Amino acid sequence: MNSRSVAWALAGGVWLLAGVVVALLLTRDSGTSSARLYEPVIARAVQFRNRIVFDGPEATRNFATPDVQAFMDRLNRDLWTLTKSRVGWSFLLNTSVAVVGGAAKPGPLVAFYNPWCDLFLVTEWTQARGEWRISDAELLLGDWVRRGGEFPMTPKPLWLREKGAGSGSLTQAPVTSMGTVEGTWGFHKAKKK
Repeated sequence: MNSRSVAWALAGGVWLLAGVVVALLLTRDSGTSSARLYEPVIARAVQFRNRIVFDGPEATRNFATPDVQAFMDRLNRDLWTLTKSRVGWSFLLNTSVAVVGGAAKPGPLVAFYNPWCDLFLVTEWTQARGEWRISDAELLLGDWVRRGGEFPMTPKPLWLREKGAGSGSLTQAPVTSMGTVEGTWGFHKAKKK
């Protein structure tokens, strides 16, 4: 691994740590310590995110069910046609923000959002034999999430749609997009089962 790869990995780790802190704050509510409920999921999501950027197939074998492994294999084959999958996943996840929570059954959701390309990787985590694994995953267009599946949608990233798109638009895209996720999928309403 060269020094540039290490630098990108460290930068991604810093962003992930910031995302974990935000996720812990977002999943905390006054009645219960739901953040504590999500600590094992957050730890597994961090491990998954750190691993997939170096070895996607190994990460999916270690963190996902067989159905999700097949889905990720299809993504590796179909999505990353012009680059190696580890480079694609590194770009998508190292530059994403994440939120954990939701009242999803059978387990919580972890949504990774990349504002640069306006994509969500939404993963559902379930516990089997004492270990949290990704039991479902979807790669979703940002507009699909923000518009609740209603048309029209555009693949153009949200931050590029604003007149004079720049850093202000780029920083607003995650706020808008993650706010939609939190409100729609109940990320603030997570309760102990």
